[in-house]
Amino acid sequence: MTTSIKNYINTFNIRGKEIEITAPARFDDATQKVVPDMKLDNAAVKMAQQKYREMFDFIKPEEIKAL
Repeated sequence: MTTSIKNYINTFNIRGKEIEITAPARFDDATQKVVPDMKLDNAAVKMAQQKYREMFDFIKPEEIKAL
């Protein structure tokens, strides 16, 4: 299977809030369907969590570590 990486709009549900992000995802070139890629998937989750923190003005993990 050959794959490529393209931007993909994904919606995550974080504590009852729908968080939409655009992040790179791996696609099967033959079917154009998203295929699992742990590194890209984890990065997308982190992006959604960051957006959630910004929406509600929560402290960031980096700020906690700096204390």
